[in-house]
Amino acid sequence: MVDFSFQRKRRAYDSPVSKKRLLWTLCPIYLLFYMGDAILSSYYSLYFIHNGLDAHQQSLLLGLIPFCLFLGCLTLSLLAKGGKRTLWLFRICAVIETGLTFGFAFCHSFTSLAILTVLLSFFNGAPFAFLESHAVLSIEGQNIRYGTIRIFGTLGYVVSLALGYFLLGNLPFEQCYYFSATFFFIAFVWSFLTRPATDNEEEEQVEAPKHKIGKAIILLILGLVLVNGSMVAYTYLLPVRLKDLGLNDADYSFMRAVGIAVEAVMLLLVPFFHRFFEKHRKVPFYIASLGFGLASFLVCFMNEPFSCGYVSLTVTGIAKGFFFAYSMYLIEEVASKKRLSQVVLIINGLYNLLSSGLNLSSSYIYLATSFAVYFGILAAIEVAGFLVLLFLPLKKPSVEGSGN
Repeated sequence: MVDFSFQRKRRAYDSPVSKKRLLWTLCPIYLLFYMGDAILSSYYSLYFIHNGLDAHQQSLLLGLIPFCLFLGCLTLSLLAKGGKRTLWLFRICAVIETGLTFGFAFCHSFTSLAILTVLLSFFNGAPFAFLESHAVLSIEGQNIRYGTIRIFGTLGYVVSLALGYFLLGNLPFEQCYYFSATFFFIAFVWSFLTRPATDNEEEEQVEAPKHKIGKAIILLILGLVLVNGSMVAYTYLLPVRLKDLGLNDADYSFMRAVGIAVEAVMLLLVPFFHRFFEKHRKVPFYIASLGFGLASFLVCFMNEPFSCGYVSLTVTGIAKGFFFAYSMYLIEEVASKKRLSQVVLIINGLYNLLSSGLNLSSSYIYLATSFAVYFGILAAIEVAGFLVLLFLPLKKPSVEGSGN
């Protein structure tokens, strides 16, 4: 069972790794890799519009992105066995993304964009799961909260999108991808400073009751897939909605940076409530799912681009703070450390599959009806995810270590 006081027993390494070394090797990887992804994934919709793609072509490519993320997670999950292999898979994906992202700057036609989008998306989803699994296993026994490291990913988004505000205002759109590729490559190089996490073969098999573990895993996967899938679709389509309302690209980049800055603040604040979350471990996910739903609901009725963007992204930032601070711990509690990488990849793959379907159908929905209908559907899916997590069975919290 996961101890939410974060007091974990020390794992067996070939030689001890200090807390300081873990932080200065892991945190920069999160910062740099997320900086690269911020430019890549946040600008997909804007870049497609910039190259003159019509609404249905945009929806097709936006649908292909999460579908290929799903295929990548599904395929690479078969190889994710052991801490050493997980770290090497991250490195391989990072260096492939470096080359493909650099090539993305030279694609302008629908065909070339489609081909490179498929290839790039295939390798873009799994490295996040590899990095998360590696980090969680590496910090075990070091009295380090995962959120302490994960916040650098959020900061990477803030820095990169704030930088994008100036890049989009002063350079050709295509040159932004040079920066993205550079950040991916530096993260790849820096990853050689971190040590692969050693799997603990003598892990105590303290699982949830056997008559509940199957149900718990299914509900966990279903709930997180609904919550994440709708949130990802919201992220892809929000810039399309704001562009329709008249917002320019640079303002969206800065707006998104502000929203993620709110997420960073929440990641800093949420751990102060961990005493409460020890006994109410699903509360962060209730807040996250309802927060994501509220953000989508607000887009339905707000027609002024700046108020619509800033308010909805602020709400999303608050929800993400709760979600990212505790999601890995909930997955580890239900699925156990030995299956952590595989379960994370399954969740990532399935929520990308859901997002793919939502993106593919988006243009047909909002052109036939309105953006309000589409974002209303996203809000309803978030509520469904909340209801699923409401019935997720968890073991009673351990009294040991709860005083921390």
